[in-house]
Amino acid sequence: MLLTAILAIGCEKQHTKITDMSLFYGTWTETYDEYSDILCVDGAQTYTFYEDKDKYRLECHDVFSGSTAVMYGYYKIQDNVVIMDPSIKSDTPDRMFVIISLTENEMEWQRVGTEFSIGTLISDYKHFSKSDP
Repeated sequence: MLLTAILAIGCEKQHTKITDMSLFYGTWTETYDEYSDILCVDGAQTYTFYEDKDKYRLECHDVFSGSTAVMYGYYKIQDNVVIMDPSIKSDTPDRMFVIISLTENEMEWQRVGTEFSIGTLISDYKHFSKSDP
């Protein structure tokens, strides 16, 4: 039983090459419904990725204060990796995520250089549901 728990917590999610990037564009809300029994999210983040000029909009809502912050930036996609704000020079992959899966309704990201585990939800692993039709 302990071995099963270790395997479930420390496994790496496999990704496949994204062939239809048109699925990427639109509005995506971070969701962790699959982990709702162990994770309580105190806010919401919604990304809108625009096809023209590689711009994105990030809306962060804090449920405790009721406030919402909106930020804009640029992204670049290179070999299944989303680079957020590529003009910011950094030696660390803080803003680099591998697209693990991308469908019409769901998308998963894993921070470059990390592996999936329950403890990395939200920071290194991100799950999104499509918000727009």
